[in-house]
Amino acid sequence: MSLPSSLFYSTKEVAAIYGIASKTVTPWVNQKLIPEPAIDNGRMRRWHKKVINEHCAKLCSTIEDQLQA
Repeated sequence: MSLPSSLFYSTKEVAAIYGIASKTVTPWVNQKLIPEPAIDNGRMRRWHKKVINEHCAKLCSTIEDQLQA
């Protein structure tokens, strides 16, 4: 199945965004550190770009607030 790359991130892309190894993505999802994938059929996992981008923006905002405190 081919999905539009303009809407979804792959596991490899999510790993790169968070600066982690691809094999670390699943443990982070399980620990609720990053959002659940929108698509997970066992072989393929895909995240909505909007969800990941919003999550990253929230993390950056939280870090900035902590640094200013």
